[in-house]
Amino acid sequence: RIVAIDGVSMVDKTSFEGAEQLQAGGQLGSTVTLSLVREADNQKAIQVQLQRRISVANPVTSSIIPAKNGHKVGYMKMTEFNAACKRGIAEAVKEMKLAGVDDYVLDLRGNLGGVLDGALQIAALFLAEQPASLKTTLVYVMDNSGSEEPVWLKSRNVLDKDTPITIILDSRSASASEVLAGALRDNCRATIVGKEKSFGKGLIQGAFPLTDGSGVIVTVASYITPKHVVINGIGLNPDIKIDLGDAIKAIKSGKLDLDKTEAVQKMCVRDPPDEG
Repeated sequence: RIVAIDGVSMVDKTSFEGAEQLQAGGQLGSTVTLSLVREADNQKAIQVQLQRRISVANPVTSSIIPAKNGHKVGYMKMTEFNAACKRGIAEAVKEMKLAGVDDYVLDLRGNLGGVLDGALQIAALFLAEQPASLKTTLVYVMDNSGSEEPVWLKSRNVLDKDTPITIILDSRSASASEVLAGALRDNCRATIVGKEKSFGKGLIQGAFPLTDGSGVIVTVASYITPKHVVINGIGLNPDIKIDLGDAIKAIKSGKLDLDKTEAVQKMCVRDPPDEG
């Protein structure tokens, strides 16, 4: 198993974090050092050097847009959740904070999802830390018996816990897009806008091999938002229903009313944090 990448410990890290670290240290063609442990070697690590040959594209594009109300708006469009998505959002937010933006607009239209850890890590960039005895719920996992298990905020890499966020969804915003939007809205960090509700895909499925070489996919659980809104088969309804069209034009013209989205966010009532 991999215990470190370029000297950074991977103990207790997710596969998503490992993939992100593999990309973080250098450009295509550079060398990365993996520390591997084989159980038969009594936990003695061996070092293996590999050359980076595969590049995961940054799915985030961003720009700063002047809004009709005089605000500077940090607009981010994300097309999928992959191993580069959290880094792409983080880099955009850092640049926007330096520029002094007043609002963020995160456009997830057409984003069918991808790596769930990406959604959770992006949500963590915008959520304030709680005292050690309290937990911020990002999503619940509900098994087939109806039992709910919370997935709590773990990251402490908070970049901006205050600047208002508007999330744009459509009927093709699915899976990780819905988890991220639900996590931020239910924790009173974002307002959702769009002309229709989101796709409604919130299943956890497992693939199990059969003796004849075939396999079967079984649904083992589903995701629900921190305020217990069922995602699968239903989707998320926008707080403000509007057909925006081109988001940048909507920001500039005032069609996307950011004063209104901020007011909706301020009226949000957050559920009490869970006790850990």
